[in-house]
Amino acid sequence: MVDTHLAEQKHKETDALQDLLRTRDALTRRLFLVALENLAVFGVPAGIAVYVGIQTGNILLPLLVALVFSWSVFFVRFRTILREAKRIEKEIEDERGRLGIVEPQNTGQN
Repeated sequence: MVDTHLAEQKHKETDALQDLLRTRDALTRRLFLVALENLAVFGVPAGIAVYVGIQTGNILLPLLVALVFSWSVFFVRFRTILREAKRIEKEIEDERGRLGIVEPQNTGQN
């Protein structure tokens, strides 16, 4: 009876770790989509800036505004994703610690 309870407990803990690993993998896939979105974040304002610049005869100022806007959006989104990734990695580390799973350290040597 006690062994069955321990086995169920271990299975639930393993499921929790698997869920966290799946979440991390989904975040990795999401980064690809974010890269495509960044093309739009930089491309659309730059295109608008070029159009406005041609119409006004001053292309430098609209391009500078577009550049500042694009990088601001990029950094806000990057920080949000980085914060989420760090949270997930911490939860994975905590869950592995609870399960007694030790991850080998990568020293960079082959």
